[in-house]
Amino acid sequence: MLIIREFEKQDQKSAYEIWKYGMAVDWSQGLFEMSIRCTELILLPFILQLLLFFLGVFSTPEQGNTILIAACIFWFGFLKMFSKYVGHSYVAGRTDMLDIEKNHGKRFIVATTEKQPEHVIGTIVYVESKNEEKFKGNRLDGKTWIMFSLAVCPNHRKKGIAKALLKHLEKLAKNENVSQIMFDASSPQKAARSFYSKAGYDHENLSFPLERIATLFGTSIEQFLVKKYFKICKIESFNFYKKIKK
Repeated sequence: MLIIREFEKQDQKSAYEIWKYGMAVDWSQGLFEMSIRCTELILLPFILQLLLFFLGVFSTPEQGNTILIAACIFWFGFLKMFSKYVGHSYVAGRTDMLDIEKNHGKRFIVATTEKQPEHVIGTIVYVESKNEEKFKGNRLDGKTWIMFSLAVCPNHRKKGIAKALLKHLEKLAKNENVSQIMFDASSPQKAARSFYSKAGYDHENLSFPLERIATLFGTSIEQFLVKKYFKICKIESFNFYKKIKK
């Protein structure tokens, strides 16, 4: 039986690991899959082969094919590592998750089981917006909750846990007279975006907040590379919205 409750101090390690996996593994994998479908990035090994051919580096087709295969292996490996680097760097920049009790408290909800109540298998966290929110150009009235993380342990996915956590949040919002729930998702989160749409959330496409994300990376060179990478891959942000029925 699934138990959904408020975060407790002893949940820190398992709750953090679930959230970390979602960003450092799932999101990074989604970013990598987008990058290998990006024409500009895929063509680079072939452009290198042509350049080396015109420079006379190789003289036979066999040599050219060998160079192309080696370049493709190296390039795809680089894209894989860079995608992981972006995900891990984002996680490292989110220091608020290192002390969930202090920074999020009762707004952090966890899912456990009756058999293992101490073992967290899903999390969801929200914050009440202090700003005037808009959706599709229209100003929203009433109280708005911003959900900024929903994660489920990989071994417990496809069991309705994410749906149960989202329904629980909507129930809490209704009890607190919240008018709407909103949150962002990005292009690499394809499965998540499909899930939210099926759960009745409308969405609008927004430009990806490159400047805000870039601040999570240390040097100016790192920031430049990440912003350029996201632009080439055409990473978009999606603003999701659902009206809470009274």
